[in-house]
Amino acid sequence: MSLAIIVLIILPGIQGGHDPLSISILGAFFFVGLSLYIIYGWTVKTHAAVLGSFIALAITGLLAFIFINQAKLTGYGDENMFYISQITQNTLNVRSLLLASILIGTLGVLDDLVIAQASAVFELYKNNPQQTYRNLFKSAMNIGQDHIAATVNTLVLAYAGASLPMLLLFSFRNVDFSLAINLEYIAEEVVRMMVGSLGLFAAVPITTALAAFIAIKYRKLGKLKTYLGPLNT
Repeated sequence: MSLAIIVLIILPGIQGGHDPLSISILGAFFFVGLSLYIIYGWTVKTHAAVLGSFIALAITGLLAFIFINQAKLTGYGDENMFYISQITQNTLNVRSLLLASILIGTLGVLDDLVIAQASAVFELYKNNPQQTYRNLFKSAMNIGQDHIAATVNTLVLAYAGASLPMLLLFSFRNVDFSLAINLEYIAEEVVRMMVGSLGLFAAVPITTALAAFIAIKYRKLGKLKTYLGPLNT
């Protein structure tokens, strides 16, 4: 489904002249909404995870915009962009495409993180329904801190692994680190890692706060519970 969204929605949208960032955000909404609901069902846990994902994606997009502008990245760090610019006769917003790629790259790790955190909140609540919001949030965050450390490490190593041949080439040539870090194709990867990591860091407290609030208030929702579904599967 993830590949289908990229192939059937994002790529045709960009080829059709739409802004890459806008069409990627649309694809991200489809991906998060459909994939989480199909896998985990129509439950309050899934609602909390989806809402947390959307907020974290918005934060990640804002951070990517700020970092790219401050680092003065053009989007031409990847040589493929030169060929794409020739094909599209420079009508494609390359910087917007870079923003879109950062969002999509973060999305794959983000959905795993938010659903795990929402699940932890509702399991803790089920074991002790009488606990306060503060205690529930604190307990879930203790779990989230361990999870985010491992997840961010996974993200960084994935980027480092993909760039290993290039890093090895710099090592053979004894390229100065301060020079290498300012080359655009290196700087783009650094920005991807930093923005992705910060977006994931933001997702944990946001999802935890939303899930804990919903769990505590669920008993008072009355007839709305029929439409929202059960707390958990």
